[in-house]
Amino acid sequence: MKKGHNFTTTFRLFVVLYGLKRIFQLRSDKAFFNRTHYYIPGWEIPKFRPEHFTDRYGFIVDCISEFFREMRKRSYADNINRFFKLGNNLNQRDVIAVKKTFSGLMKLIYPDENITREQAQEILEYALVGRRRVKEQLKKIEKISQAIQSKLVDIIYPR
Repeated sequence: MKKGHNFTTTFRLFVVLYGLKRIFQLRSDKAFFNRTHYYIPGWEIPKFRPEHFTDRYGFIVDCISEFFREMRKRSYADNINRFFKLGNNLNQRDVIAVKKTFSGLMKLIYPDENITREQAQEILEYALVGRRRVKEQLKKIEKISQAIQSKLVDIIYPR
């Protein structure tokens, strides 16, 4: 064996490679992806540029992380019911995803729960768009899966 290369480093490399393989498998796993509450394409997120950073004061990480930890204990999902009723075209998993996204966004933007109907509508529409994107990705995965299954059938049972 090479110097510095032992069983531990080999095992770690195996774990990393196995983990990467599993991540790529999850990419096409419909059941896993359906449990994703919100999907935002990467190209919609602006890139950080040097002018986004400062050499002055910023957030104190301990304080903001404590705030986030405390806010995880609360749910603001019931605020949807103050103004809106979700339609019957959403299944239970969709309802849970929309409510959790709405709750999370409301905690960040309106932590005091003081919200108007228009503000709640904006957050709810954003949550519904994100969930719709998850469903669209599931449809793409389903089409790819069906195409692969069709090719397998053609190979096994030629026409």
